[in-house]
Amino acid sequence: MPEGEPKFNQDEITESTEEIISSKERVDGAKNMRPKVIDAPLEQQDFFLDELKGRTANIYKETLDKYGLVEVEKSETEAKIIQAILERVPEFVEKFGGNPSDIKVENIRFIDIGEEGEKKGITKEVIPPLLHAFYISGSESMVVLRDESIFKEMHRVIHELLHANSFQSFESREVPGTSLSQKGVRRMGFMTYDKKVKDWSLGASFLSINESITEELTLKFENQHVDLLTEHTEEKTWPQLYSYVGDRIRLQNIIEEIIEKNPAYKEKEEVFNIFAEAAMNGNLLKISRLIEKTFGKGSFREMGNMPEFSKKYLEVMSWD
Repeated sequence: MPEGEPKFNQDEITESTEEIISSKERVDGAKNMRPKVIDAPLEQQDFFLDELKGRTANIYKETLDKYGLVEVEKSETEAKIIQAILERVPEFVEKFGGNPSDIKVENIRFIDIGEEGEKKGITKEVIPPLLHAFYISGSESMVVLRDESIFKEMHRVIHELLHANSFQSFESREVPGTSLSQKGVRRMGFMTYDKKVKDWSLGASFLSINESITEELTLKFENQHVDLLTEHTEEKTWPQLYSYVGDRIRLQNIIEEIIEKNPAYKEKEEVFNIFAEAAMNGNLLKISRLIEKTFGKGSFREMGNMPEFSKKYLEVMSWD
């Protein structure tokens, strides 16, 4: 493994790992199924998810106001490419065992610096990278910052669409400073959240790996669908837009070591697909056992906090 990363003992899978991969979180069944609130009765699922959607919508509005951002209309070309992407994402997601979400063109919102933002002297250089594109948890909506490059916009759209189509579940969380509770994210893709940690960014495990998987899938999708560009622009290939470079290199190093220590696996693609399937269908059992077989007892949980990516989430994320 890369220098500076922890070494693991060779041993069996641990009970603490089993806690992370509890099968009760899995969502099986029909396509376009809404995310699951694991500690709410079936008849209350929609209520809690709608409450979560409303809460995140309020946070979204407050964030836009803070930076003087406003929603803007998509161009005809942007809308056509997004529609073509939406038509192809479900088949791509299903290849990795996921249940595609029912997302429409209007669910993908474009934002830009408005009049108030210009008065405040806001520029795109000072807008936190996290706000360049993000998926609104518990909804079918996502937000993309307007860019001069339509390719960068579409790259962000695809990346966030894959987040939205990944496995998701929610659970009760305490509201800091009160005796109240509200629904919060428990699983999103490969990520898990510790509800005992009040700060969301500090309570996320596998955040780095999850973003690496999502970005690798984004690049795969683009390579498979070059015609999305040729049909609507004069471009013949997708520009090389790379994000999370260091994190993706780290994931590739992990995959290479898995192959080196497990003769049953010969190709990087085969091992990567195990990571991708876990992110899309929510079943971490296969990949967790493979990691612990390769790196030793407790290594799966330890890998979730390697590196300290979540503690520097806002600073480390880069889309350029």
